[in-house]
Amino acid sequence: LKKQKQDKNFIDELMSSVNKQILPASIEARIALYKKVVLWEKKGIKFEILREKFLNYRLLSALIKLDKKPVKSHILFYSHFKNAYTRFSLNEESLKQNLKEGFYRSTKDEMVFVEFWRFNTFFKNKWKNFEDFLKRPLSVQAEIKWRNKLFGTYNLSPIIILENILPSRYEVIAKSEIYHDNQEVLVEI
Repeated sequence: LKKQKQDKNFIDELMSSVNKQILPASIEARIALYKKVVLWEKKGIKFEILREKFLNYRLLSALIKLDKKPVKSHILFYSHFKNAYTRFSLNEESLKQNLKEGFYRSTKDEMVFVEFWRFNTFFKNKWKNFEDFLKRPLSVQAEIKWRNKLFGTYNLSPIIILENILPSRYEVIAKSEIYHDNQEVLVEI
């Protein structure tokens, strides 16, 4: 496997999300696909397995700090970080001017911060609180759908969900990769 992936710095099939999301082209995604194959075979549904090319993504590492203290956060799929380290300050006045409806768009690295309450309203208050959301996040497909609806199909700006956006000194330490990949898909005939 290492020889097959020698042009990459990581082996994506062996990576799993810390929040239990099923990542595209991961081992978990393949297991889910073949469970569906077994189910369709039992039901007598005719199908074929096709390979398709797509743009894959992995968040390799991330840490968000407010006033040098790590804070809990969720970074949406396809959030690509141009720089491994970004910092900026957000004071009361800037926050009042730029925090609109729970969204703050940073001029640094095109990052978008979203307050949890605002994110939760898009999903009809699906989660009791921020902790519940972190334990039971959206599927990758649902995140992509929401991202496309609000920011456009080709948007790769980092979208970071925080419990609250506060006046503070922000530090974002993150590394992500976007790359061409292949995956198998099940198609009913």
